[in-house]
Amino acid sequence: MTPVSGPVSGPVSTPAPAAAPTGRATLQRRLHGKLRYVVALAVCVGAIIWMITSLSANINYLETVSDAVKHRSANAHRELRIGGVVVRGTVHRLADGTSFKLSDGKATVFVHVRDIPSKLFADCAPVVVQGTWNGNDFAGDNLLVRHGANYGPSTKDAKHLSAVDNALAGTGCAKAS
Repeated sequence: MTPVSGPVSGPVSTPAPAAAPTGRATLQRRLHGKLRYVVALAVCVGAIIWMITSLSANINYLETVSDAVKHRSANAHRELRIGGVVVRGTVHRLADGTSFKLSDGKATVFVHVRDIPSKLFADCAPVVVQGTWNGNDFAGDNLLVRHGANYGPSTKDAKHLSAVDNALAGTGCAKAS
């Protein structure tokens, strides 16, 4: 016999078409697809909740002296920042740091801070102290001193100047206006 070298004639077999999915198989596919979205949504919501709770534990809000004194019992074991003016004549340098009184014109608190920046810290300096309550006193870990740049309100802004004057009242420091 001789081999045939051309196209083979005759019926060509093709695969049978796949059977159409039944109603149950279609329902399972839809549920499986929706389940993926539900799982992805749950993971995203969980990540957002974790970030919010983790970040809120590390937030330090700045409070005025009067607000900090008012909320002292609620913030007894929480680290916070208190902003005010150093009362004139109350700065006492000690071996382990510096003690002074801090005021916002409405309330005054005794503060003890370790590691004071020696050149910038003085009477009547506007400062922010970060630390925790130690009974009725505030134990500071860090101190920020506002210095001579133009951070203050302009002389045209009477509302803010009034707030500065009120903060200086009772501290023995000169008025801003």
